[in-house]
Amino acid sequence: MAPIPLPRRGVRTALIIGVLLWLGYSLLKRFTAVVELDEAGQAQLQRALLRGAKRTAAAPAAKTKANGFDPALALGEKQKKKVTAPVAAVAPPKAAAGKKGKKDALPAHKYLDNGLLVVNPKGQHPIYDLLEKGKEVWDGKLERASKTLGQAVDEYRRRYDRAPPKGFDRWWAYAQKHNVQLPDEYDQINKDLTPFHALTPSQIQTLVRTASSKSGMYTISCPGAESRLPSEKRECTFKVNTEGLNAEGKKVANMRVEAQMGLLRDVAAELEEVQAVFYSHDVPWQFVGHEYVSRTCGGTRVRGADHQLDWAHLGWASACAPHKPLRKSYDVKVLPSLQNIWDERAKTFIWDHKAAMDPCTHPTMTHLQGFLSGHGKGPGPSKELYPVMAMCKTTLHSDVLAVSMENWTEDVGVDPPWEEKKDDRLLWRGKNTGIFYKKGVPWEISQRINLVSRTDLQKGTLPVLPLTPLHKPVGAPKNTPISDLNKELMDVAFVDQPIQCEPAECARVKEEYRFGARVNWAQGNQYKYMLDIDGNGWSARFKRLMTTNSVILKSTIFPEWYTDRVQPWVHYVPIKSDLSDLYDVLTFFRAGHDNLAKKIAMEGKKWSKTFWRKEDMISYQFRLFLELSRLMASDREAASYRVKGSDLD
Repeated sequence: MAPIPLPRRGVRTALIIGVLLWLGYSLLKRFTAVVELDEAGQAQLQRALLRGAKRTAAAPAAKTKANGFDPALALGEKQKKKVTAPVAAVAPPKAAAGKKGKKDALPAHKYLDNGLLVVNPKGQHPIYDLLEKGKEVWDGKLERASKTLGQAVDEYRRRYDRAPPKGFDRWWAYAQKHNVQLPDEYDQINKDLTPFHALTPSQIQTLVRTASSKSGMYTISCPGAESRLPSEKRECTFKVNTEGLNAEGKKVANMRVEAQMGLLRDVAAELEEVQAVFYSHDVPWQFVGHEYVSRTCGGTRVRGADHQLDWAHLGWASACAPHKPLRKSYDVKVLPSLQNIWDERAKTFIWDHKAAMDPCTHPTMTHLQGFLSGHGKGPGPSKELYPVMAMCKTTLHSDVLAVSMENWTEDVGVDPPWEEKKDDRLLWRGKNTGIFYKKGVPWEISQRINLVSRTDLQKGTLPVLPLTPLHKPVGAPKNTPISDLNKELMDVAFVDQPIQCEPAECARVKEEYRFGARVNWAQGNQYKYMLDIDGNGWSARFKRLMTTNSVILKSTIFPEWYTDRVQPWVHYVPIKSDLSDLYDVLTFFRAGHDNLAKKIAMEGKKWSKTFWRKEDMISYQFRLFLELSRLMASDREAASYRVKGSDLD
């Protein structure tokens, strides 16, 4: 056989170049497939991981130790191996630069004053930062807590620029005896009562008498520690104004006053003389305009004519400063689009939950939260400010927030350990409360409807942040089929029959939204993730949920008495009121960060049993009643605790 002739030189050269190019392309393609997935591949991997599939080299396990840092260690888990490099400090909120001390530091995310973190695609997954920052803040709060009465007095003066109220030493003795933690974190009381320091004692006494005569109010009167009565006789008494209440209203009012009396029983003899008025319903009562409140908070003495400051009917915006978005630029006549909110690719998460609850800076809440949107534009502001306690309030309301005993329990039923829980989806069951369903009211975008409708969708995609290891850029959100996400992540439904609705709207709700079977405590405790979301007012489930071995995700616009005493991303996971971060959060924990989720569950349960005991609630009411007593005292100087901290330690 004749030999095969060799190609000519030019052809041989072309073949060699072609082979080299093909080899280079193949190697490059193989390399890039390892370090970065395309959008379709990322979505496919994400779905597989949610179903429990094993990670490939392209998706390292969650417990990645980049530069010697383990995210589990950041949350306080026991170190198993020696850390080879120091843990970099988290950039403080609102910082523009990345972490210090790292040549290859990634850009930081942006922390806004409104409580939201804006994701920088070039930074690492934001939840890594939020977990680390949450622990840093919480540890600092615990470390700075006053250890002696003298320190507590000095800290009180530093925070509020006044002496503590008379009886502060007795409160401190109670707190120490019962191991009440974080003795300085009572800023909510000061915030609620600051406006009343601009009123004279006689004005406040008149307001108390007037408020106590209104329907649905109950008044608790305590004789005080300096009463001539023997200590065993210094009991508080109460009176309920049931005028205008139906049988159920009377029953509820008496039940709630008895609960408050139960909280005060052990400390009644240690209080100062005081009359405290409570609103018996489970919603806020007072809505006062910003101009009036801001003048009183500034210490300006208010006289009768000053009550006419807020004439303009701006609705909910009346409670906001003129430069705030709700008052300055938000058009209340235009409803927000839920679809646009869910399709938004510029991701945000909550870093400061209390700030994120403010409708003045988050104006869409006035449409998306049934408690607000059910009143349309909003009510006109009151021309009077009363020192009245309420069970709940928004940042728009001027009620004095008090402890509520509603549904408080330490019993959670049968609750398996984290590893033995059978379902790692998110559980929520509840009624379709939150708003009255009638024509002309935007109930279709209220919070619970938003939750149930979105988690039942079977068509379309949702942008979700991709799975990336620590210290690697998170990148842009990836479009993921929402049917896959809902199947793997969600078990959400209304229960029973539609309520709070006109007949035609009830029929729509029943037909268009998912209703499921009720879930008892033992069944619910089989889920690793549970959601707490507002209904007609604040949720009374939170205490019970937090005492389980599950991670609690909480979405609310109602700050509560313990808000300054609990830490988001350490004890629970905060969720935005529009829920647009819900899938990103669940995907992060479900697809490879089970250890971090377990840590939050355990820390949350520990917090519930350590910081939300009956003794902690008594301590809050004790301090609140001392402050109220001073406001009503004819001589506020004499009603203050004048001893300096340096004279006590």
